[in-house]
Amino acid sequence: MLGMVSDDGERDQALLRALEDHGERFTWAEIAPLASRGQPALDAYLVALLEPADGAAVPWLLGCALRAGQAQMVNAGWGAEALLDQLLARVRSEDLTPRDRDRCRALIDVIQRRLIVAEELLLEAFLEEEGYPINPSAEAEVREFRQSDWFQRELRQSSWYQRDTQRIKELRRVLGEGDQ
Repeated sequence: MLGMVSDDGERDQALLRALEDHGERFTWAEIAPLASRGQPALDAYLVALLEPADGAAVPWLLGCALRAGQAQMVNAGWGAEALLDQLLARVRSEDLTPRDRDRCRALIDVIQRRLIVAEELLLEAFLEEEGYPINPSAEAEVREFRQSDWFQRELRQSSWYQRDTQRIKELRRVLGEGDQ
């Protein structure tokens, strides 16, 4: 079925979307030829069609999540990262090539930047909603507020923060770096 995918972007996306809608799943061996074409527009579809337990796809998923994160392609990135969350627990540091290790480090950077942006949005939302008397341009006040128990508690309780910090922790474990 995947052999029907050509280089016709709209047709390919429609075909992959139909396969996804029908709940089809494929192994990495079946998806790899399409993934190797390097068409980021297809990544989200290929991620959705990948058998979730296929650990052979980890290097591609790292690259896919990294490309999506750098280009802010939400659907492809979240799908790839969600599959990585399931698969990384079985990956050992020695399973990674130097390129995979570089991708892990770059993905950690992407996720950390995403956390910083999300923290900024949380701060802005609080200041707007509560009318908190902090001058946003007063760095010391903002830094103090960010370190406050309330702000830290709000961060730790948010699902996105928990998911992303756990993802970073797991990527570091795979790299053999532990908690840093």
